[in-house]
This record gives sequence, structure tokens and C-alpha cells, in this order.
Amino acid sequence: MGTRRLAALQEVQAGGHTAEWFDQQDEGRAEATRELLALGLIDRVEDQPSDPPRAYRLTDAGVAFWSYVTELIGTGSGIDLARSNEIEFPDGIPS
Repeated sequence: MGTRRLAALQEVQAGGHTAEWFDQQDEGRAEATRELLALGLIDRVEDQPSDPPRAYRLTDAGVAFWSYVTELIGTGSGIDLARSNEIEFPDGIPS
């Protein structure tokens, strides 16, 4: 599940997706998004239209966690999801 959470977190960080993209098109992504919300790493963006669309944003804790992730498994263009087992998620939801 850590890989799905990291993939969803990477998409939140990049922006450009609607809430439907996160919540409805793929059950694994929807579950990962709910877990990131529960961990306090992301927040839903309400009433702030943007182009491209942005349904979620990183919280301050999410920004710090993203920095930790990119320091450990970052690549020039994102993160190496094959190395997701190296990431320790904050307490609250098992990996």
C-alpha cells in the first residue's frame, strides 16, 4: 500500500487532477487518498478554482514528508516508486 500512497502523494504534489480522478477512477488510489487525508499529509482544496485543476494540496506536514521522500528516493523527475519500501509513513495507518 505504501506504493499507492506515494504515487497519490506525488500526484497531489504535482497538481493537475480533479477530485474525481483521485476519488472515483481507481479504488486503490481512492483508498490511498483517504489514508493521506487521515494522516494529515494532504487537505482537500475547497472553492479555489485553478487551472490546471487542483483537488488536494500538501499540508505543512505533507511538504515536510515529501521532502523526506524525495531526499531518500527522489529522481530527477519525481520519485522511484520501486523503492517505496524504504519510506516510513507517519504513525496512524499501517503501510
